[in-house]
Amino acid sequence: MSLKRLIEKQNMMARLFKEDSSKFWNIDSIDQVTADAMFRRLDSDMSPEALFADGERPRAQAAKLAKQYNSAFKELTAKGFRPTVELYNF
Repeated sequence: MSLKRLIEKQNMMARLFKEDSSKFWNIDSIDQVTADAMFRRLDSDMSPEALFADGERPRAQAAKLAKQYNSAFKELTAKGFRPTVELYNF
């Protein structure tokens, strides 16, 4: 998952739950607060429960997702951001 795809996924969920548009992420205007929210989202997605869908997802599919999340994490750090929040799965 690229960083762009992560943002699209987050914004889709925000629209679904009719959240205020100020909560939408924009790849062109990432600040440290937004980056930390992205790091937390990625960290949550990397939890074993999420990766393996509580045992319902095959190992190969979970590994593919982990690779995509790691890619998005690397893209975010390549933009110069470092997590200022505690991460448990990275």
